[in-house]
Amino acid sequence: MPTSRTFTFDYSADPQSVAALLHDPAFLRKRCEAAGDKNVEIHVEARADGVHMTVARERTMDLPAIVRGIVKPTNRAVETTTWRRQGDSWHADYSLEVAGLPGKVSGQSTLAPSAQGTHYSSTFEVTAKWPLVAKKIESAIADGFTEQLAINAERNAQALKG
Repeated sequence: MPTSRTFTFDYSADPQSVAALLHDPAFLRKRCEAAGDKNVEIHVEARADGVHMTVARERTMDLPAIVRGIVKPTNRAVETTTWRRQGDSWHADYSLEVAGLPGKVSGQSTLAPSAQGTHYSSTFEVTAKWPLVAKKIESAIADGFTEQLAINAERNAQALKG
């Protein structure tokens, strides 16, 4: 059974401004590079119902001790996201796969109007396919992914402030 988590964050900007930032290839590249990612490739495609994005990069991860001898610490991560506008809100489906790791992260995000500006919510599942240790690995990956969402949200908020 996958490990699930939910992350929320409130922005002072409206959902359209937050969405525009999250669809901006130059900003996404800058955010990836600020996180230490290398060889960043970003593709953003406007569609009739929203935006489809792929962000690929090499990332060095702090791996749980249980897998350090099995998995290389630096791998290619590919995140695929499709954002759809629904009224004043934006909804996304996304997945993150890392080469060399038998598993993935998949989830949904929402940018919704709030009294402060925008309420961001992301709910995701981590699935690991390692016999006997999958739950420990899923939990470690989920904790790391939640931490990265928090870091990204802070960087996004700073960029929105100018």
